[in-house]
Amino acid sequence: MFQGDPNAELKKTQIFETIAWTFMRNYDIHGAVILYGQGGEGKSIIHSVIEDLLVHTSEITLGELENDKFKRAELF
Repeated sequence: MFQGDPNAELKKTQIFETIAWTFMRNYDIHGAVILYGQGGEGKSIIHSVIEDLLVHTSEITLGELENDKFKRAELF
C-alpha cells in the first residue's frame, strides 16, 4: 500500500485510526470516509476490510453522487 509515497506511514495510521474510531464506545461521530485515488491502489481492499467489520458501508463513487441525485438516498 502506498508504495513510493513519502507519507505512506501517516496514511496507514490514518486508515487504522478511522477503523478504530468505529469501535469506540460513546464516540458519536457522524460522517463519511472517502477513499480517493487511482485504480489499483487498494481502495476496494480497504473497503472490504471495513465492510467485514461494520454493517453499514457503501461503494458509491463520487461520480455517482454528482450525476445521480438518487444515489445520495442510498447513503442515508
